[in-house]
Amino acid sequence: MRYILPMGAMKPEMAAKLTVNGFAAGGCIGEPLRKDITEFVKPGSNTIRIEPFCPETVPVMVYPGAI
Repeated sequence: MRYILPMGAMKPEMAAKLTVNGFAAGGCIGEPLRKDITEFVKPGSNTIRIEPFCPETVPVMVYPGAI
């Protein structure tokens, strides 16, 4: 499985640092605001932190194979 985090628009800037389950998972600057978080996801509950700006939407997309 692949877990992709596509983020909606951010204001005032399109930039974010991601932390997943306490581990630095990289970030995004500008389009596309999308990050593969597969290596940081664990079974059960997961905590995703996006800072310093909050995106309008944050769905987690799950793909059954490589993308």
